[in-house]
Amino acid sequence: MNPIDLSTRILIGNTPDDDYCGLSPNQVHELYYDTFSANSSLQFHPGIDDAVLDQVPFFRLTEALIHIIRREQLLKLTKKGALTKKVLEELFSHKYIPEDLIASGISKLTREDDCVSIANASIVAQNSGLVKKVAGKLSLTKLGARLCAPVNRVELFYCIFLTFTQRINWAYNDLYTEDAVAQLGWAYSMYLLMKYGDQERNIDFYAERFLTAFPDFINSFPIDAHHTPKEMFLHCYGIRTLDRFFEWFGFVDNKQPRKFLDRSACTFTSSEILGKIFVFD
Repeated sequence: MNPIDLSTRILIGNTPDDDYCGLSPNQVHELYYDTFSANSSLQFHPGIDDAVLDQVPFFRLTEALIHIIRREQLLKLTKKGALTKKVLEELFSHKYIPEDLIASGISKLTREDDCVSIANASIVAQNSGLVKKVAGKLSLTKLGARLCAPVNRVELFYCIFLTFTQRINWAYNDLYTEDAVAQLGWAYSMYLLMKYGDQERNIDFYAERFLTAFPDFINSFPIDAHHTPKEMFLHCYGIRTLDRFFEWFGFVDNKQPRKFLDRSACTFTSSEILGKIFVFD
C-alpha cells in the first residue's frame, strides 16, 4: 500500500465525524465491536459502590431473583420451565420496575411472561453463568454463589449488565424484527445520552442520530401499508433503548410523562446515576 494512502486512512479513521456526533470512525468501531477494550472510550466508573447499585432497577430485580435462588437452594420451576407465581409475586412486590397495568389491576401476574422485566431478569440470570437449570429447578453455580457475597456486588453488576447487553436477545421483548436493532450499537446510544442528556429531549432525537451513524438498520424493517420502515425503526428503537434499557437501568429521568404509546411526547434527561456507572473519555 502506498504510504500516503496508509497515512490518509489513519487520519480519516481518527478524525471526528459529524455523522458520529463528534466521534471518529475508529472510536465508533471500538464502541460497536469491542465496547470495553482498553482502547474503548467507554469504561465502567472505578468508583461504583452499593449506594450507586441500589439505584439501578434492573440490577436490583435480577439480584433479588438470584438471592431467592440462593435462599431456596433448589428453586422449583413450573412444568413449562418458568418462575412460579409465588416467586413472581415476591419479585413484583419490590416494585423495582413499574408495571402499571399489573399494579392497577388491569392485568394479572400469573405467568412469567405477564411481566417483561421479571421475564428478562430470569433470562439474564440463566444466561450469565450465575444460575443453572437442572431437572426443572434453578440453583446457583459456583460463580453465582461467590458473587452473592456483598464484597463482590460490583462484579455481580458487571456480570448482569454485560449479559443483558451482549448475551441475550432484546428482540425477545417485542414484535419487531429479530435483528439486533438498537442492541448492536447500544454503547453508541450511551455516548449520545452522555453527550446530549443534559437537556430535555425525546427518544426520536437519539434514534435519528443513531440511524445516521448506522443507516443499514433501516433495512431490518419491511415496507407495509401502515408504517414506513423509518417509522418502525423509530418505534423499535424507542422500546428497546428507552423503555427497556435506559429506564430499566435508571440512566434517565423522565420530565414529561409518556402519553399512551407516544414516546415522542416523553422528554427526559440523563440521570446522575449514569455518570456514576460509566465514564467516557
